[in-house]
Amino acid sequence: MEQATFNLIDAINCSGIDNSVWGCSQGIESTKHHFGTIEDMALERMFIYVYRDEDNTSFIPKTTPSLTLTLEEEWGSGSLDIYYI
Repeated sequence: MEQATFNLIDAINCSGIDNSVWGCSQGIESTKHHFGTIEDMALERMFIYVYRDEDNTSFIPKTTPSLTLTLEEEWGSGSLDIYYI
């Protein structure tokens, strides 16, 4: 495991969020269908995803996501942060 990946997982752990808000994935053909985002794109690389509420600037302090996607209104307001690992 690379140091950056370890640091990200450690930051998630220290933030106190549970696994209903974040997870690991790879090979998603459609973010729109899989996660409910407005943007529809394929993600081939391994990544960690974190759902973020509209009011929450960041669940994970001191991190910058590789990509941030907007959730469709029917899924609730907010966004999905993608961190490539």
